[in-house]
Amino acid sequence: MRVFVYEYVTGGGFLSSPDEPIATSLLAEGHAMLAALATDFAALPGVDVTTLVDHRLSALPWPRVARQIVESAEHEWRLFAHLAASADWTVVIAPEFAGHLRRRCEVVEGLGRRLLGPGSELVTLASDKTALLAYLADAGVRVAQGICWTGGEPWPDRLTYPVVLKPNDGAGSLGVQVLLGPPDAQSVPNAGAWRIETLHRGRHASVAVLTGPGPAVICRPCEQRLSTDGRFTYLGGRLLLEPVVEQRARRLAEQVVASLPAAVGYLGLDLVLGDKPDGSDDRVIELNPRLTTSYIGLRAACRDNLASAMLTAAAGRPSVLLWRDEKLEFDASGEVRAV
Repeated sequence: MRVFVYEYVTGGGFLSSPDEPIATSLLAEGHAMLAALATDFAALPGVDVTTLVDHRLSALPWPRVARQIVESAEHEWRLFAHLAASADWTVVIAPEFAGHLRRRCEVVEGLGRRLLGPGSELVTLASDKTALLAYLADAGVRVAQGICWTGGEPWPDRLTYPVVLKPNDGAGSLGVQVLLGPPDAQSVPNAGAWRIETLHRGRHASVAVLTGPGPAVICRPCEQRLSTDGRFTYLGGRLLLEPVVEQRARRLAEQVVASLPAAVGYLGLDLVLGDKPDGSDDRVIELNPRLTTSYIGLRAACRDNLASAMLTAAAGRPSVLLWRDEKLEFDASGEVRAV
C-alpha cells in the first residue's frame, strides 16, 4: 500500500513567498505532525510512505519515509498531483484559510483517488466557521454563539462583552483576540470575513474522531493548554482523565459526527466544557477537517497504532482502541512527558 502524507508548512506551501522565512512555531508544529503520522504509517507492514519536503528544510531530521524535494510553488503542485495519482491513500494536512486545504483535496478528488481525510465538501463547510456552527445548531448541537462581520463595516451594536474576534476561515489561533469592549477604528480589521463570538468560559478541550463508512471511533478527549493573553495561542495539551468530564466531551463529539456529511479519516473538534456538571454549558467552538496537533499526544497514549486505526475506520471495519491511563502532557513541537 502506498500512502502520500502531505503537510503544508514542510511540504512547500510557503514557497509562493520564497523570501519570507517560515515561522519557527509553525515549522515545529507542522514537522511534529508529519513525523508522528508518517512514522506510524511506515511502521505498518507493506505500507510505503512518501512526503514532500521544501528544499530549504531538507536538513531537518525526517521520519522513515521517501522524500520528494520541492523547489518552487509550481513544482509543489506538480509533485503533489503526481504523488496523489500514484498513492492508494493521500493525507492532506493544511490550513483551512485561503482555500489551502480545500484546493489540495479537490486535486486528489479530481484525480479519482482516495483521501484519508474529509473531502472538499466537508472542508468547505468547516472552513466557514459561522456556516458550520449554524449547520450544527440546526441539527440540535450546542455551539458557541456568534455572528459574521465584514471588516470595514460599522461595528455591531448590542454585543455583550467580552467577545472573541477571529477570522471566519481561520486556522488555529491566527488572528484571534478577545475584546473586552467596543474597539476603536484603528484596532479592528478593515477587510475580510470575521466572526464575533461570545466568550464561553470553561475548560478548552479537543476530541479527535476517526471516521469512515462504519461507526466513528472517538479518541480520548484532551484538555488544551492555551495562552492567557487573549490570543488563545496553542501551547499543547493533556489527557482528560476525569470520567464524567471525558464522557461529556465524548457525547458532544458523537452529536457532531452524527450531524455531519459522511467523512473518512481524522477530524479534530475544539470544545469548551462549561461549569455545569450536566454539560448544558458545553459548546462546540470549531471543527478541524484534518489532522491536528493532538495526534502527537494521542499516539503516545494509545496502545494501538493510530494510523492503522485510521485505515481500519476508512475501510468501514469496527475497531476498539486501547488507552494508557498515564497522565501525559504534550506540546505543539511533539514532546510528550508524564506529569
